[in-house]
Amino acid sequence: GINAEDWVATHPGYKPKPKVQAVEKKEINWDDDDDEVVNEDDKAQTRPCRLYDVYVVWDKYYQTPRVFLQGYENGKALSKEEMMMDVYAANREKTVSIDPHPYLDAPCISIHPCRHAETMRAILEHQRERLENAQDGIPDNQKVPFIFPTYMALFAFLKFISSVVPTIQYDLAVDMEL
Repeated sequence: GINAEDWVATHPGYKPKPKVQAVEKKEINWDDDDDEVVNEDDKAQTRPCRLYDVYVVWDKYYQTPRVFLQGYENGKALSKEEMMMDVYAANREKTVSIDPHPYLDAPCISIHPCRHAETMRAILEHQRERLENAQDGIPDNQKVPFIFPTYMALFAFLKFISSVVPTIQYDLAVDMEL
């Protein structure tokens, strides 16, 4: 339908889902008569799960995607220092910084886009070389040309981002080696 301001309502009745929270680990006691003492050191070794919202926005200046990551732990936003703990030390304050999200105005890990195009080109070149090496010894007329499917570009980009922030695991459901 059309609302009062003549805008087309694309999602009438849409209600945002509540934020995802990590569920505490449940311990099942199979034997109620078990008097075994729980070792306190075992409890101390469990680390709470940190969740990140990944935002990909278009950077007008660099004309490339730019990634912003907003971290949470137990449903609470991470501090700038806590988010930077999840970034490779070599990338801190060089290619990765804490910047405000352009639309949410919230502090996020920002991966600087100045070398995205160069890096993506290198990733695709590496893929091409791998295909060529795999086809050594095959006659030229039987070799398969390297054609990177466009729909896989986002997955390759996210793989690149995971190399910058290694503690974040993406559920891509796509097997891709870079």
